Amino acid sequence: MNAIEARSLTKRFGTFTAVNDVSLSVREGEIYGFLGPNGAGKTTTIRLLTNVLTPDAGSVHINGIDIFRRPLDAKMHIGVIPESSTIYGDLSPEQNLHLSGKMYGMPRAQRAERADKILSQLDLEEHRHRYPPIFFPNR
Repeated sequence: MNAIEARSLTKRFGTFTAVNDVSLSVREGEIYGFLGPNGAGKTTTIRLLTNVLTPDAGSVHINGIDIFRRPLDAKMHIGVIPESSTIYGDLSPEQNLHLSGKMYGMPRAQRAERADKILSQLDLEEHRHRYPPIFFPNR
């Protein structure tokens, strides 16, 4: 079974076709990337694969789970790192980790333990309470 299986994905915005009949398979453990110029449909495809957008045609299965019929089950198998630093740019690293855990229904004590572990693994313990301007002073 493939980790990601997309078949004939198509997405239109009015008369503009952003994604046209795209199919792809990604095996478990495989690293897959999208390359192309601006406007090629990379972001739209990712949004379709993660059920942020609904396709006009096609299907997506994540570890065999239809993301459009069972979105919560499928999303439990997805992790996406967007090109921007975080969706919640006004939160500290620790707050972002707690929020992510809470979205998955993780109990508070377990969130704290996991946040500590992740911050340690990334060598960010001393930055746990800092906010993005500290990380991106030129922004």
